[in-house]
Parts: sequence; structure tokens; C-alpha cells
Amino acid sequence: LHKQFRPGSFKDTYRDRVSELIKAKAKGEEIELPEFEQAEAPDDLMAALKASLGRSGKRGR
Repeated sequence: LHKQFRPGSFKDTYRDRVSELIKAKAKGEEIELPEFEQAEAPDDLMAALKASLGRSGKRGR
């Protein structure tokens, strides 16, 4: 490292968000969770794995 690490210069935003969620939940407020897209499972797992290996490039042993 060429600069000295100063942990005090970083803010823990994750902890702040979790604390806000806990306070809201304690007040009885409804928490809205983000929606996630579910990845579709391939019809043929073996074909998907072989295609994935083909895209990864050739490696010599």
C-alpha cells in the first residue's frame, strides 16, 4: 500500500440502513423489500454446463 489506511474515513452505510429498518419495524411500520428476478433454470442442465465450459476458453494441462 502506498497510502496509510484510515478506517475513520469510511462510513458504515450498511449498519445505518439496518438500524433504520429495525427502528421502523419496532414502530410497526411496513417494510418494503426490493423485488428480485428469479433466474430461469435451463431445460437441459448438462447442455448448459457444456456450453458454459465452451465459453470459458481452452486450458492446457
